[in-house]
Amino acid sequence: ARADDPALKGKDIHLPAKMAERLLLLEEGHCLRDHTMQACKRSDIRNADGVEATSLLTLLQMVESGMGIALLPEMAVKGGLLNGTTLLARPLAPPAPKRVIALVARASTAHLEEFQALAESIEARFKSSPRISRGSRKSFQRV
Repeated sequence: ARADDPALKGKDIHLPAKMAERLLLLEEGHCLRDHTMQACKRSDIRNADGVEATSLLTLLQMVESGMGIALLPEMAVKGGLLNGTTLLARPLAPPAPKRVIALVARASTAHLEEFQALAESIEARFKSSPRISRGSRKSFQRV
């Protein structure tokens, strides 16, 4: 949200029903749209003006212009998505929604070791996040 947005009061963001009316969405078929609706426990959210973003960058520009607020993946925010903007991010209050991220490769790939190194690098990058569950991590295996 923009720094002057009342939604940013407090350390964590709570998603009351009235806030869902201000949420901006990505277009139909984008997984972040579905995750946003799940987080709000609603399937009927529509952008007030009917405009939907086609990318995260467009979504950020819509928020920055004051059209509303948006939910973003923590991974994208920590990766620098908001760099160069005037936007601020706050975590959602518990219980925060979560999703599963998987790195998948063909069983016949000759790059198994590289994919394993990439998985370890991604995990190390987000190791400090209390919202990341490490119990389900599995190594690459040929099947």
